[in-house]
Amino acid sequence: MAGELIHPAGLTGETYQAVLRNAAGEAWRTDTSAFGAWSDAQIANYGIPLAEQGTSGHFVGDFPTAIGTAGIYSYTVYHRAGATLSLTDTKAGLGSLNWDGEAEILPAGNAATLYGASGAIEFVYTVYKPDGITPLPSAAVYVSSDSAGVNRSETQVSDSLGRVLFHLDPGPAFFWRSAPGYVFADPDLEDVS
Repeated sequence: MAGELIHPAGLTGETYQAVLRNAAGEAWRTDTSAFGAWSDAQIANYGIPLAEQGTSGHFVGDFPTAIGTAGIYSYTVYHRAGATLSLTDTKAGLGSLNWDGEAEILPAGNAATLYGASGAIEFVYTVYKPDGITPLPSAAVYVSSDSAGVNRSETQVSDSLGRVLFHLDPGPAFFWRSAPGYVFADPDLEDVS
């Protein structure tokens, strides 16, 4: 497989890289193809390149196939300003994926049966800027039924009023947000009723 690392809300023509971490918090080093303790001095060796699809602002990168250990891995997407990844680069988004040791574990079935696509309640979620008042358009949003983000929906992009629509069942729902220039405290827990 390829394209498992996703950043759907980038700025077209810009450069993005993902820093991948395992459950122990260790960072994947692209120079040694191994996980290790974080070191600020090594940040240039952590960046996994993300490629833009056309001029869409949608960026994808490949999960390292050398990682043979199953688990849930998280990644932070950085908007790279210089020739190499730097501590001063802006965090642009977050993501996670469930890896079986050879490939990403996707929700069972097709897109019509993904979490958030077939529930009984039409739930409109609004993404706000950090002020909590101003809606944020063009933010990437997905929802999960669990706080780890494993059983999740497809990613949607918020409209001009910061809204996305999911079809959810009653109960807790965990929302994950990403937008250039913003860092969110995810997941955002909402009660769907």
